[in-house]
Amino acid sequence: MNGQKDKFLYEPFHEYLDACARIAKVKWDSVASEDLIRSGGARWEYFVRAFQSSEAFELLFKKLEERDPSRPDPDDVPSYYREYYDYSFRPRCCLETFFNNTGTYDEIIAGRKIDAVKLFSRFIDLLEEKEIEIFRYAEFRPLIIELRKGEAVEVGGFGFSDKVSKHGKKDETNFIFVSQTGFFKQSLGYIQGLSTKTPPFQDILLILNLYFEKPVFISEHHWHVSGLLSKECGWHREWLRWSDDFWVALRDEYDSEAKERAIVDGADGSYYDWDLYGNFINSKEAEFVRSGKAPVNIVEPEEIEKLKQFITKAAAFLESAVYKESDYLQIALNHYVMAHDDAKTGAVEGVIALEALFFSREQGELKTGLANRMGSLLGKSQEEKSQIKTLMEKLYTDRCKYVHGKDTSKGKFDPKLRNLLRLSLLSFFSLAPYCNSNKKREELLDKLGAVFDPSLTEPIRIQAADFLSLARSCQF
Repeated sequence: MNGQKDKFLYEPFHEYLDACARIAKVKWDSVASEDLIRSGGARWEYFVRAFQSSEAFELLFKKLEERDPSRPDPDDVPSYYREYYDYSFRPRCCLETFFNNTGTYDEIIAGRKIDAVKLFSRFIDLLEEKEIEIFRYAEFRPLIIELRKGEAVEVGGFGFSDKVSKHGKKDETNFIFVSQTGFFKQSLGYIQGLSTKTPPFQDILLILNLYFEKPVFISEHHWHVSGLLSKECGWHREWLRWSDDFWVALRDEYDSEAKERAIVDGADGSYYDWDLYGNFINSKEAEFVRSGKAPVNIVEPEEIEKLKQFITKAAAFLESAVYKESDYLQIALNHYVMAHDDAKTGAVEGVIALEALFFSREQGELKTGLANRMGSLLGKSQEEKSQIKTLMEKLYTDRCKYVHGKDTSKGKFDPKLRNLLRLSLLSFFSLAPYCNSNKKREELLDKLGAVFDPSLTEPIRIQAADFLSLARSCQF
């Protein structure tokens, strides 16, 4: 503890925890189980509201006020009564935020014992901290999940929603929001001791980009306070990874019509009102998505369960010993991520990722060897194998033209290259347990090079289908 004023606060803090435990026992005897199961609101109604209406909470609140140097001066009576009403919300909110975000209320309601000394020490430390993040969510674009009314999608520690609420106002778009479920328990570091500085949405972004045939991008939002007792707070937004492809395509689709509607006759002649232009373009967003022309991923209700299975399976694999011991997979996946970070030069990163997957040692003719092996692995028929082989040779040639300065437009992360790489990664996720040594991996890759011998390549294709069967396919 940090001095006499903290010791002065410890006793009412401890008494409040004891009072909550007593109240919880009484409440459990007076509430129907189905009411608690029905909604999170019941938890607040029956337990937390009772906790914060107790005499012990009021005592702790008053002691916290006395500790706060920013409290209005009670000796300055006119100023005190003018400022106190607004001020009083801060220490109340401070206590509510702390006990909610550390999971303390959940632990008490569940009947589990709280380490009061450890929790109090964390509380005092947080009173001194600056810039505390207490909620975070991310917006994934261009992605739509068509949720049925009342349907919730929670998987892999994340909750998916088509809307979020900020300051009591609903912020709705056609795209999907993701929040980290259980983040409240982690954000102040009591339950699991996790740092709020770790970006929580990178893994789910990677998994979604492995599932969908069109890339998914992300902006992250977080609610912060400059201190538990501070009145300074607000939303921050950070563009973790972004692309304007959707907006460019939207504008291109409706440009002519928008310009017609934006023409205004003025005293000196006609001119474009660009506000009218922008408003019209934005009003067409939903129509564009439904037209099928938009570069957007749409998950219909019947596909949701499949997406959930994929997320669970991919998340487990990325935590597995098989993945962590497969350096070539980690290298390929890192370059897959980097290819999305800079789409203008993504072809270079994409081909590096493919070489990491399909070669275990130096080769002579990389272009032909890579194309042959990819055709054998990904092609369902002999015709499709030939198509993939021809396509990959062209993409590899384009990448070489860019690298050697012959054509700077060829560095883009071509959608076909992205999908060839995506499906190759998923294939090797499934194959990794079968090539867990350099020798086994070389033998497997050599068999893939036998393009005219299905007896060697088809068993490998069957083994590679585990993850592919859950992810979106695509046409080449």
